[in-house]
Amino acid sequence: MPTAEHHGGLRTTIARRAPLVAGMLLVWGVAGGGCHGNRSGRTDDGGMTIFEGGANLDSGAPPGTGRACGDDSDCENGLICDGLWICNGEFGCERTHPPVGCDDMVTCTIDECLEPSGRCQHRGDDSRCEDDDPCSLNLCEAQGCEFPPAPDMTPCPDGLCYDGACCPGCWDGMSCQPGDGLNLCGAAGSLCEDCDDGDACTDDRCAVGTCEHDALADGSPCDGGLCSLGACCEGCMAIDGSCEPGTSLVACGREGQLCAPCACASDTCDSGACPPGVYQIDMVAAGRGHSCALNTSGNLFCWGANHFHQGGLEPDLHGSLLTGPTRVGMTSAWTMIDVNDYHGCGVQETGGERRLYCWGAGNIGQLGTGAVLVSSVPVEVAGSRTDWIQACAGSRHSCAVTVAGLLFCWGTDVTGQLGIIDSANQLSPHQVHRGLPTAAGWQQVVGGRAHTCAVRRPGVGAEREVWCWGSDSSGQVGIGDTLESIQNLPMRVAGDNWERLTAGVEHTCGIRQDGTLWCWGNNLYFQLGIGSAAPDQPAPAQVGVDTNWARVSGGTQHTCGVRTDGTLWCWGRASSFQLGLGPEVAGAVRDPTRVGTDTDWVDVDCGYIHTCGTKRDGTIYCWGAGRDGQLGLGDLSSRDTPYRVCF
Repeated sequence: MPTAEHHGGLRTTIARRAPLVAGMLLVWGVAGGGCHGNRSGRTDDGGMTIFEGGANLDSGAPPGTGRACGDDSDCENGLICDGLWICNGEFGCERTHPPVGCDDMVTCTIDECLEPSGRCQHRGDDSRCEDDDPCSLNLCEAQGCEFPPAPDMTPCPDGLCYDGACCPGCWDGMSCQPGDGLNLCGAAGSLCEDCDDGDACTDDRCAVGTCEHDALADGSPCDGGLCSLGACCEGCMAIDGSCEPGTSLVACGREGQLCAPCACASDTCDSGACPPGVYQIDMVAAGRGHSCALNTSGNLFCWGANHFHQGGLEPDLHGSLLTGPTRVGMTSAWTMIDVNDYHGCGVQETGGERRLYCWGAGNIGQLGTGAVLVSSVPVEVAGSRTDWIQACAGSRHSCAVTVAGLLFCWGTDVTGQLGIIDSANQLSPHQVHRGLPTAAGWQQVVGGRAHTCAVRRPGVGAEREVWCWGSDSSGQVGIGDTLESIQNLPMRVAGDNWERLTAGVEHTCGIRQDGTLWCWGNNLYFQLGIGSAAPDQPAPAQVGVDTNWARVSGGTQHTCGVRTDGTLWCWGRASSFQLGLGPEVAGAVRDPTRVGTDTDWVDVDCGYIHTCGTKRDGTIYCWGAGRDGQLGLGDLSSRDTPYRVCF
């Protein structure tokens, strides 16, 4: 065992002599001496540190201290780091090896000579390695300072370290992101998150690095549907917010729509819509207090007032007020109809024959049967003609056109409305031809309260003309003046290329080939639509500047028309909501005003104070006064906007 002694305040460790081994250095000496060896070494059984080679050996040290000694034990031994001392006879104690410094030349290590072993110790001091990068490690290694990347998620001043860099946002696994995007959201130092939860009925967003998901309100659009109770409804959404398949009559609708009941029991819910089925309407006619319509199968239906059998039905069996469509007879041969105050007329085609029938009040011959009668069923007009193509019902007279273009009228002629210069009532059809170059060429005829107008083409390739006759008290005949209040013969109206006509009670309108609309006659309630307050307009005046009019119809004191884009327009008196513009419009409207927003209207017909129109899908709508059931909606109430009529 080595022993320790103290000489002059120095601590000395004396070890047993051990044989020197070539290439090895055995060192001991005073503690605290410097050491210049490497950092690899081992300790043998004698407790000495063995260095596999030294550095900075001090070979110029004096051979000895000159102190007398008897043997090595008499020499003062220091740490091995200070060299090895032996007794050398006459020379006394001698240091056989110079001191070995412990400095390993690595700037970041703390180099020490340990007592009592005399071994050099080199401790790495990471604090001696400094780097401004917050995301690198400061490590003292054998070769000096090294700065490897800090582990991911190591805190750094602005966030966390990722891939050796400080990320102030979130980390998406490959790069640093701001952390404010919907799909790359995250607070500083966190992993990015995708805020899209895949739910179409939540409002997903990144708010200050945090994903938030707010439920959308019921009815909000979602993937082509509507949100319903927190889920995207692939059918239609009921009013209570529940999702429905959208295939039933009570809850019909397409994806992304609100469910709605089909208006009529005869409807079917097909692909989310309610087509009218077998009751597709082809034509509608509105009278004073009743209405009639034809479906595409040639069936005739009427509703409303039936006091004078104008509904074509026996009052004792069906009542004097019909609040809903009621079929007239069992024939399916009707091709056209028209109604006015208390009667109606229409054409039936069977086996190539076109026969004319009228019904209702015929007290002054307006049914044309050759007798005065009131008929609750359609009766054929007198004569043997089977080539009728179109008919009209005036207030108390009727007219019709044949396939050959001949024109006939009958009924009262008190104001010349028959055009035959005979004020007597005519109980059967009389041809209108006096004062005309030819009798043929007539294509359409319309009747007002006491006047008649018709479109005529005098020859092949000729331009279509308009001729009017009868009462001209408000200029409704359209000849430019009202000097004669009655015109017994047809009078040519200015203009040409006329396509279609309508006659109101005391006004007339027509559409020309260029799509322009012209009106004349009484304008007390602006039914001419020309914006002027002038009460009478004795010559055609253009309605606005539009050139896309397709249909027009005149009522008592209002007018409606359909344009080629399928929009519906009305103007004139609105005292009974006959314009269909809503409850806020109840006076009079000067100019054509659009009714609703639909673009599928195809025709319209104005009654006394109500109106009906048809749409592209074969449905029919009515609005205005309903006190006689003329709207066909099952009650006697009025409607200020169009309502679907069920069959």
